Amino acid sequence: MPKSKDINLKEIAVLSKISHGEKSIAEISRELSITIQGVRYYIQNFLENGFITEKVEITSSGVEFLRKNLEWIKNFLMDDVDALYSGTRWEAISDEDISEGATVSLYMRDGYLYAKPGNSGTATAIATTSAKSGDIVLLANLEGIISITPGSVSIYYIPENKVTELKQLVNSMRGIIKVSGDALIGIIGESAKTLLMLTEVHSLVEFSALEAAFEAAVRGKDAIIVVSEFRMGFLFDSLNHLKLKYKDVKIEIISL
Repeated sequence: MPKSKDINLKEIAVLSKISHGEKSIAEISRELSITIQGVRYYIQNFLENGFITEKVEITSSGVEFLRKNLEWIKNFLMDDVDALYSGTRWEAISDEDISEGATVSLYMRDGYLYAKPGNSGTATAIATTSAKSGDIVLLANLEGIISITPGSVSIYYIPENKVTELKQLVNSMRGIIKVSGDALIGIIGESAKTLLMLTEVHSLVEFSALEAAFEAAVRGKDAIIVVSEFRMGFLFDSLNHLKLKYKDVKIEIISL
C-alpha cells in the first residue's frame, strides 16, 4: 500500500477523471481547478508509467494504481473519522441507573438515543457521568454501529375540491392518526392547520414540517405530513432534495 508521503491527491483526481472517460485536458483542468500545464504534466507521467494509453484511456495498471491509492485514502479517512467520534462526547437518555465509568449499550427509541448498562448492543460507549433512569448521561469512546431502521414519510394532501369542506375529512384524519401510533405529525398551510384543529390534534410540527418529517424518519420514527393540493406544487423541489439526502426513507403521497 502507498504511504502518506507518496499520495498526490491532484494526481489521483486527474487519473480518476480519466477512468470515468474524461479525455479533455481543458475540461479536467476546469473541473479540478488545476492548471492546464499541471494536467499535462500528470498525463505525461501516466503515459511513462503505463497507467494510460496514447488515447488517454486508463490501463489495467492504471486501474490498480488508482484502486490502491483510493483504498488508502478511504482507510485513512475512516480511521480519522473513527478517532474523531471516539474522542467526541455524546449525550443519551439513561434507560436505567448508570455509574460513571460504566460500559453502556446504545440504541434508538422514538427517534432518540438511549443508553443502558452493559455491552450487549451493537454499539457501546463509556459513561463519563453518573445518571438515574430518565436522566441525561454523557458518553465517550463510542464503538460499533447504532442500529436504526428508518421510518417512513406519508404525505396526505387535501384535494382542491375538498378544501372548503374540511369537516367531511375529520373522521378520515382521525382514523389515519389512530393507526399511525406515535408518528410525528406535521402540517403545511392553513387548510392543514384547520383540519387538524377540527380533528382536535394539537401536538403538531407547524413550521419546516417537511424537513422535520425526514429528520424523524432517518432517526427511525414514522412521520405524517398534511398539506393542501394547492401547496403541494411548492413542495416538489424540497421533496426531491430531501429524497436524495435521505435515500433510505420511504415516501408515500396519498389523497385524503
